[in-house]
Amino acid sequence: MPVVLNWDAATFNLEPVEGEGTIKCYEMASQPYTNASFSAGLVVGAEPDTVYLRHDKDGEEPLIILLRPDELQAIQWVCAGALWSLEMAEDMDDPCQ
Repeated sequence: MPVVLNWDAATFNLEPVEGEGTIKCYEMASQPYTNASFSAGLVVGAEPDTVYLRHDKDGEEPLIILLRPDELQAIQWVCAGALWSLEMAEDMDDPCQ
């Protein structure tokens, strides 16, 4: 399903510590939980970082990581590997479980 962005209405903005300008963040996907949520989206104004990963939990300051697309892909890859390993360990009745 195509996504149509309203580039004038960012989901949230970040003010960089160094440099000038505002970093605009546009949420593309989110997964809420009872006390937390994960979201990811596009970033404008922080090139070469063009995507973000955000974790909000229990009203704490959110963790926001600005990434290049290949870095986000690497996070997805290592997380998938960890989940696969966990599944294999459970299937083998691993005593560490």
